Amino acid sequence: MSVVAGRDWTPQERAEARRNTVEQLHAQLAEQVSKLDSLGAWQQWLGLVRSLHSYSFSNTLLIAAQRPDATMVAGFSTWKQRGHWVRKGEKAIKILAPILHKIPLVDAAGQPVLDDDGEPRFRRQMVGAKPVNVFDAGQVTPEVVGPRRPSLLTGQAPAGLWESLSELAKVEGYTVTRGDCGTANGHIDFETREIRVRADVDEVMACKSLCHEVAHALTMTPADVRTYAAQPGCGRSKPSPWRTPCSVRMESIAPITRSTTWPAGLLAPPPAAPRSPTSSPRPGSA
Repeated sequence: MSVVAGRDWTPQERAEARRNTVEQLHAQLAEQVSKLDSLGAWQQWLGLVRSLHSYSFSNTLLIAAQRPDATMVAGFSTWKQRGHWVRKGEKAIKILAPILHKIPLVDAAGQPVLDDDGEPRFRRQMVGAKPVNVFDAGQVTPEVVGPRRPSLLTGQAPAGLWESLSELAKVEGYTVTRGDCGTANGHIDFETREIRVRADVDEVMACKSLCHEVAHALTMTPADVRTYAAQPGCGRSKPSPWRTPCSVRMESIAPITRSTTWPAGLLAPPPAAPRSPTSSPRPGSA
């Protein structure tokens, strides 16, 4: 069911149109998920995540399906608040927004939980989803200044992130140090069980590099380690145009992690025995 301009819709017709749109978006989402076993589709999604990090996994896939070249996405009102207007005739990108209901909090006896002022407390529970319209920067006027060229991250990291990542490395049997990494920002040595991160970068950049190196420790199998230095795109200071599964894994984890606000201690792992060193270790760098 499509919306006809100027027509008065009954509540039932609006509800039916919304359900149809949600079903179409769910079908589109399922199709996009099925395509993620393609390296090209996965790299395209990673590119969107870096610039659209405030959107969920599902919504970034929906944006990619409808506008693959999206760079900055926001709703009509948000663009207006920033001094930009959606051009007439532009087709909206449809994504899913949660429908939340306020649910009273009750104790074990079924009695309402009250706050310090004696008022009932509530929690928000997702009960469904609804379609909403967003627009890309390429659909608004005046022109939006593009994102900056890639550079080292600067500033402080979320509280506890470095410590949590270091603890995760420790559980895997690695020590974490700061020091010289040559032309790389980070380095992992599978033989000495050491992860080193550049000492001359800001805290947030150091956390990004540490996340990348910890990903090596967590995801690489003994077979990966034995052949690591020989793999194009892995363990080299210069990028290779051909990306191996190893490279894709490492370059997937860090962008997603650094685009998220991490509460302190979120990465702290449960106690576990360190893995034993592999038999044919080779060093790597990020």
